[in-house]
Amino acid sequence: HGANFILCHSLEFVNIPDDMAAILYSKSSTGRRGVEHLHAGYGDPGWHDSQWTWEIHNVAPWPIPLTAGKPLMQQVMIRMTDVPLRTYAETGRYNKQEGPTPERSAIDGNGDNR
Repeated sequence: HGANFILCHSLEFVNIPDDMAAILYSKSSTGRRGVEHLHAGYGDPGWHDSQWTWEIHNVAPWPIPLTAGKPLMQQVMIRMTDVPLRTYAETGRYNKQEGPTPERSAIDGNGDNR
């Protein structure tokens, strides 16, 4: 039924160069079906070898099937004026994520507090 929340992921693996960032948007056809992308739509410079995790909310009062390979989102790349002093490759907890990835603790398995 409607009003469900799921995590899903892109089929593509993403590598964002150190001098670029990415913003993820729902396609208009996705929203018109009643599917809403909630958050985490920013790809930091240096985010790499990862699939996007999408927080999807069904705002329609009926079930909406999601089909692998059907476009839901679009990625916009933005060139930075400067390369950050530290990129996400150095500071991020979500590099090399595969499949839908739930929230990770502020302290990872290596005791690294970010």
